[in-house]
Amino acid sequence: GDRFADGPASWLLGLPSAPSDAQEVMLSNQASDLYARYFIDHVRSEFYGATDAVEHFVKDVASHNDSRQLSSSARWVLMDIGAAFFDGDCLVVDMIQDFGCVTSDNGASVLVMAFEPLADNFQALVSHLAESLDPAALEACVQVRRVAVGNQTGHTRIFGRGRLASAVYHDLRRNDMDDAVPTEVTMVSVDDIFIEEELEHIDILKIDTEGNDWNVIAGARDVIEGGLVGSVIVEYGGFWSRHTWEVSNLASTPRQQDELMWPNLKGVVQWFWERGYEGYFMGTRESIPVYGHFWHDWYEVCRAPHHVMYRGIFGWCWFDVVFIRASSALGRRLRRSALAFLYELM
Repeated sequence: GDRFADGPASWLLGLPSAPSDAQEVMLSNQASDLYARYFIDHVRSEFYGATDAVEHFVKDVASHNDSRQLSSSARWVLMDIGAAFFDGDCLVVDMIQDFGCVTSDNGASVLVMAFEPLADNFQALVSHLAESLDPAALEACVQVRRVAVGNQTGHTRIFGRGRLASAVYHDLRRNDMDDAVPTEVTMVSVDDIFIEEELEHIDILKIDTEGNDWNVIAGARDVIEGGLVGSVIVEYGGFWSRHTWEVSNLASTPRQQDELMWPNLKGVVQWFWERGYEGYFMGTRESIPVYGHFWHDWYEVCRAPHHVMYRGIFGWCWFDVVFIRASSALGRRLRRSALAFLYELM
């Protein structure tokens, strides 16, 4: 098939026939090492979360039609979970500008659903959208909800304030904002939103919830396993678990890969891989495949973010990873791009 399966197929490096088992292992290791070395050499300039890799990806998807195979609907459906507006960055505005908002008798051409649970963050987002978007586009193509998104529908508490507030604050044993009063908020799951809104698909599901990302994924399990999501963008960072928080902020001793508590990047990449999604570290020049035999333990940056190899990130682990439905045209295009880039690295 047209995918990097358990190892590179014979065409991966231009071989005339299928490689032997020994050659397969050698080629897999060579590709993995080349990608990993490029990642390390450009970890700050191209892959760090402060770059605009996510914005590049959204613009790229909007400019192609290869994500439109999830349903018969002509409408794009984009979800921004953790959509707060800070430092001039607003992905909701970027999405509307990139995808456009066209209305007709059949409805709007795009639906951007934004979720932000804290009152101050929510109001800042609403005000910015009102200032930045045409009122007609805002009404027809944007839905903003003051709710948290998690692994089930119900209620939860958000601890902290501003951009670092989190539903998993105490799970990490954080104490940096203990003076903040917890906020009780309504919580919904992506699976329930999908049913409630009578959606047929989700083209982009972006998740940035200061460590609660895995719970959001767990609450989207049905639509992910059903192949109804084109791509899932998650923020991989030091808030993912108590282990990653402690090594980033409390100078604890880094653990070995197999000692990391859940969630960790290697495990989440494997979870998506088993469900037909291929993971990439998002970069401004090229996204690097990290699934299957392309995995390298150097990608588990949050295990030891102060290590000298991750120069330039100053111990703050903050990256974006995207999981693409492997069977989609978008998935095939990214694999071709990754292959072409691998040839450049040789």
